[in-house]
Amino acid sequence: MTPKTVEGATADREPVLLFGPDGERPFDAAALERELRAMWKAARPDGGALYRAALANVILPLDPEHHAPLDPVLVEFTRRHPSRLFRLQRADRAAGDAPLQARATALCHLRPGGGGLICSEQIILTAASGADTLVPSAVASLIVGDLPVVLIRLDAGLSPAADAALEAMADMTVEDSATRTDVADMVRLWSRLASEGSGRVRDIAWARLMPWRELLAEVFDQPDAAAARGELEEVTIHHGGSAPPAGAWLLASWLATRLAWTYREHRGSRFRFDGPRRSVTVRIEREPDVAEPVVLAVHARSDGPQPLDVRIAHGGRDATATMEFLAPRARTLERAFRYREFAACLVGEIHRHEPNESLEHAARLAARLAAAPETS
Repeated sequence: MTPKTVEGATADREPVLLFGPDGERPFDAAALERELRAMWKAARPDGGALYRAALANVILPLDPEHHAPLDPVLVEFTRRHPSRLFRLQRADRAAGDAPLQARATALCHLRPGGGGLICSEQIILTAASGADTLVPSAVASLIVGDLPVVLIRLDAGLSPAADAALEAMADMTVEDSATRTDVADMVRLWSRLASEGSGRVRDIAWARLMPWRELLAEVFDQPDAAAARGELEEVTIHHGGSAPPAGAWLLASWLATRLAWTYREHRGSRFRFDGPRRSVTVRIEREPDVAEPVVLAVHARSDGPQPLDVRIAHGGRDATATMEFLAPRARTLERAFRYREFAACLVGEIHRHEPNESLEHAARLAARLAAAPETS
C-alpha cells in the first residue's frame, strides 16, 4: 500500500502520511475493522517500523463547507495526541441503498528522532440527508472500549438528536464559544459548563485567553501596581468584530471573579460592579476598524490614593504585546504574548484532569453578563 503526503500544518518540518484506500463504501462495522487490520498489515513504510497509537476516541462532527481549515489542525492534533479519530459529516444527497458510508484511513507522523511512524486511525462517516441518526450507533460499534471518549463540538454538523446521543456517550465535551456568533449560544455553553463542571465540559475560548490572563496577572503582581487592585475604578476591554466576542465576556468575568467584584447593573456597554472598596465600571467596547472578533486591548485605571493607569495591547499574531504604564510611573514594556495554536489548546484541555474552578466561576458570571437586561 502506497502512502501519500498530506498537506498540513506540520508537513514542512516532518513527514505526515495518509494510508488507506480511496473512496467510501456502505457502512459495515465488521468490514471496517477488517479493513483497518489489512491496512496495517499491508503498510510498509521506509526507514523504520509503524506503530498504531491511541490515547482516546475522539469524535468530531463537521460541516463539510467549513471543515477544510481544520484539516491541518487535525494533522497537528494527532501528532500531539494519537487517537482513534471519528470524522462525522453530512452529504447533500438523499438516503438510498447506503444512507451511511464510511472510509478508514490513518494519519501518520515521523517519530521524534526518526525510527518509524506513529499512526492514528481515522474513520470518516458520511450520512445522507435525514440519515444522521444512524451515526451514533455506528460510532459506538467502533469505539475502543478501554479509552476515554472525547466529543469535540465545533459546529452543528449533525441533527440535535444525533448530537445529543453522541454527547451521552462522551466522557468529555470540548466546545469553543469563540466560534459562536449568537450570544445566546455562548450563554447556553457557559451555563452548562457552570452547572455540569469543567471536568465534563471544556471551552477552548478560555484556553486562548491564557496570554491575556498571564499579562494581567503580571501587572498586578508588580509591587507598585498590586496596591491598586482594590482601588480600580474602570476597566475597558477593546475588541474587534461587530459584537463582543466570547473572549471579551470571559476576560471581564475572570477579572471580576478574581478581584471579588459583585455585579450590580448594566447600562449600554458599561457594567457596574461593587468592589471590596469602591464601585468599578467595566466597559466592553468595539474597535470599528477591526473585523476579527478578538480581544485587542485591556485598559485598567484608578485615580485613588494608589494610582494605576495601564494599557495592554496586542495585534493579530504578534509575538509580543505592549504594556504601557502612565501611572504609578510612566514606562512602556514589551512582553511575550504566548499565543497557543488551536491544536495545542485542544490537546491541553484533553490532558487537563483537575477541575478548573477559575473557568467555572468566570463562565457563570459571563453567562449572566452576556444575558443581562439593561438597567432602566
